[in-house]
Amino acid sequence: MARNFFVAGGGIQRTLGTVAANVRENLSVLWTSKGYTPHAFAAHPHLSGSVITSIQNAFISMINDPESQNMLVNIGFKQGIESASNEDWDDVRALDFNELPQ
Repeated sequence: MARNFFVAGGGIQRTLGTVAANVRENLSVLWTSKGYTPHAFAAHPHLSGSVITSIQNAFISMINDPESQNMLVNIGFKQGIESASNEDWDDVRALDFNELPQ
Protein backbone atom coordinates (compact mmCIF):
# COMPACT_ATOMS: atom_id res chain seq x y z
CA MET A 1 0.00 0.00 0.00
CA ALA A 2 2.86 2.35 0.76
CA ARG A 3 4.10 1.81 -2.81
CA ASN A 4 0.60 2.35 -4.25
CA PHE A 5 0.32 -1.21 -5.54
CA PHE A 6 -3.08 -1.45 -3.80
CA VAL A 7 -5.54 1.14 -2.49
CA ALA A 8 -6.17 -0.75 0.76
CA GLY A 9 -5.02 -3.82 2.62
CA GLY A 10 -4.80 -5.52 5.96
CA GLY A 11 -2.06 -5.89 8.46
CA ILE A 12 -1.07 -6.20 12.07
CA GLN A 13 -0.71 -3.20 14.36
CA ARG A 14 2.60 -4.52 15.69
CA THR A 15 4.00 -4.69 12.16
CA LEU A 16 2.81 -1.17 11.39
CA GLY A 17 4.69 -0.01 14.46
CA THR A 18 7.96 -1.42 13.10
CA VAL A 19 7.95 0.27 9.69
CA ALA A 20 9.87 3.47 9.09
CA ALA A 21 8.10 6.63 10.25
CA ASN A 22 8.06 8.16 6.76
CA VAL A 23 6.21 5.06 5.47
CA ARG A 24 3.83 4.88 8.43
CA GLU A 25 2.91 8.58 8.01
CA ASN A 26 1.62 7.85 4.50
CA LEU A 27 -0.76 5.12 5.67
CA SER A 28 -4.16 5.47 7.31
CA VAL A 29 -5.83 2.87 9.50
CA LEU A 30 -9.42 2.61 8.29
CA TRP A 31 -10.65 -0.03 10.73
CA THR A 32 -9.26 -2.07 13.59
CA SER A 33 -10.59 -5.51 14.47
CA LYS A 34 -10.45 -7.22 17.81
CA GLY A 35 -7.28 -9.19 18.45
CA TYR A 36 -6.78 -12.58 16.87
CA THR A 37 -4.20 -15.32 17.22
CA PRO A 38 -1.06 -14.18 15.39
CA HIS A 39 0.61 -15.75 12.38
CA ALA A 40 1.65 -19.36 12.42
CA PHE A 41 4.57 -21.21 10.95
CA ALA A 42 3.31 -24.24 9.07
CA ALA A 43 5.24 -27.38 8.16
CA HIS A 44 4.91 -29.27 4.92
CA PRO A 45 3.26 -32.66 5.58
CA HIS A 46 6.16 -34.50 3.96
CA LEU A 47 8.65 -33.29 6.59
CA SER A 48 9.49 -35.81 9.27
CA GLY A 49 8.46 -35.14 12.84
CA SER A 50 12.08 -34.91 13.91
CA VAL A 51 12.84 -32.20 11.32
CA ILE A 52 9.74 -30.24 12.34
CA THR A 53 10.70 -30.51 16.02
CA SER A 54 14.26 -29.41 15.26
CA ILE A 55 13.09 -26.31 13.38
CA GLN A 56 10.50 -25.55 16.04
CA ASN A 57 13.11 -25.78 18.80
CA ALA A 58 15.47 -23.51 16.85
CA PHE A 59 12.76 -20.82 16.55
CA ILE A 60 11.78 -21.10 20.21
CA SER A 61 15.39 -20.92 21.41
CA MET A 62 16.12 -17.71 19.46
CA ILE A 63 15.04 -15.64 22.46
CA ASN A 64 18.02 -17.05 24.43
CA ASP A 65 20.67 -15.86 21.95
CA PRO A 66 21.57 -12.12 21.95
CA GLU A 67 22.08 -11.93 18.16
CA SER A 68 18.83 -13.76 17.51
CA GLN A 69 17.05 -11.56 20.06
CA ASN A 70 18.07 -8.51 18.03
CA MET A 71 16.62 -10.07 14.88
CA LEU A 72 13.36 -10.80 16.69
CA VAL A 73 13.13 -7.28 18.13
CA ASN A 74 13.78 -5.79 14.67
CA ILE A 75 10.66 -7.52 13.35
CA GLY A 76 8.56 -6.67 16.41
CA PHE A 77 8.82 -9.99 18.26
CA LYS A 78 9.66 -8.74 21.74
CA GLN A 79 8.75 -11.98 23.52
CA GLY A 80 10.06 -14.51 21.06
CA ILE A 81 8.31 -17.35 19.29
CA GLU A 82 6.30 -19.96 21.11
CA SER A 83 4.86 -23.35 20.34
CA ALA A 84 1.17 -23.62 19.53
CA SER A 85 -1.46 -26.21 18.68
CA ASN A 86 -3.71 -26.41 15.64
CA GLU A 87 -6.77 -25.42 17.68
CA ASP A 88 -5.10 -22.17 18.75
CA TRP A 89 -6.27 -20.72 15.40
CA ASP A 90 -9.94 -21.62 15.87
CA ASP A 91 -10.68 -17.90 16.39
CA VAL A 92 -9.28 -17.16 12.93
CA ARG A 93 -11.17 -20.07 11.37
CA ALA A 94 -14.39 -18.73 12.90
CA LEU A 95 -14.03 -15.32 11.22
CA ASP A 96 -17.16 -14.29 9.35
CA PHE A 97 -15.99 -11.99 6.59
CA ASN A 98 -19.58 -10.85 6.05
CA GLU A 99 -19.29 -9.03 9.38
CA LEU A 100 -16.43 -6.84 8.17
CA PRO A 101 -17.26 -3.18 7.47
CA GLN A 102 -18.09 -2.51 3.83
